[in-house]
Amino acid sequence: MADDDYISSAYQNSSFLSQFRGQAKLSTKQYFLLWCRYDVQRNGYLTRKELEMFLAELLMVTGDIHFSRDELDQMTEGVLTQFDNNNSDCLEMWELTEIIPVEENLLFKFRTQTAITGPQFTSTWRKYDPFRAGLMEACDIHDFMLDIIGTVCDMQQITRSKLTELTRNVVEILDLRVGSKVRMADMAFLLNVDSTFMNCIKNGDRLTRSEFGEFFDHYDADMNGFIEGNELMLLMGDLMSRFGIEVNATTLADTLGNVLDSCDVDGDGKINKEELALLFSHIDQESYIWGELLYFTFQHCLYFM
Repeated sequence: MADDDYISSAYQNSSFLSQFRGQAKLSTKQYFLLWCRYDVQRNGYLTRKELEMFLAELLMVTGDIHFSRDELDQMTEGVLTQFDNNNSDCLEMWELTEIIPVEENLLFKFRTQTAITGPQFTSTWRKYDPFRAGLMEACDIHDFMLDIIGTVCDMQQITRSKLTELTRNVVEILDLRVGSKVRMADMAFLLNVDSTFMNCIKNGDRLTRSEFGEFFDHYDADMNGFIEGNELMLLMGDLMSRFGIEVNATTLADTLGNVLDSCDVDGDGKINKEELALLFSHIDQESYIWGELLYFTFQHCLYFM
């Protein structure tokens, strides 16, 4: 995008931030709404490009509409230098709260202080989604939260009142009504479930048969037996990150095309478990390892390994 187009886009979209003008602190619901606008990939952090868009729109709202591309670059660099505490060259949700104050909220504290892995979340979710529709009844949120907390925390630390507050926070943020259903992806995002399953794999690049099953199930979010649509894009993004490839619209489309050409045997544009296994090599009856086909697909970045 040309510089003028980029700034013009910020000008057109700046009305979104104007609704928060004059507030000393945002409510948690408002903050999640703001965050979701700029965290386009829903990966829990703002990339430099996403942060630039946020800052450009923020400048527009505050009345500074005559800034240059260089000035925006300098401001972005300054924000990352001051607030990117883990030097990741991006801004995580809790880091942005140092710029945008948020009212204290138990759910926000829970998601920033509690680590939930993909397998932990998925195994708990399935108890409340028996038909694998990727949906859960709103009335089950209380019990679901009880189970997920029991999986990752010492239950003695969670009182009944805290559990009730966490449940209420989820209902309020998702704006749920009686009879509503909760999407699996929305709940995973609220609870800050580790979206990069690569981090959950033990023993480096080697997967046991059980881990391979968990690997597939993690990306098969709606549990219909296929990795497709947004699930497939998430898998591609995680694989690209694993192999050190920059994730953007162009590289994501190219990588997706290469992977589908390699393992989508029936050409339906989605991947079942048997097709995913083609990207791996069996080294014995119980183990899988990244296969030559996967390395070939990402061969231009193998020096990152």
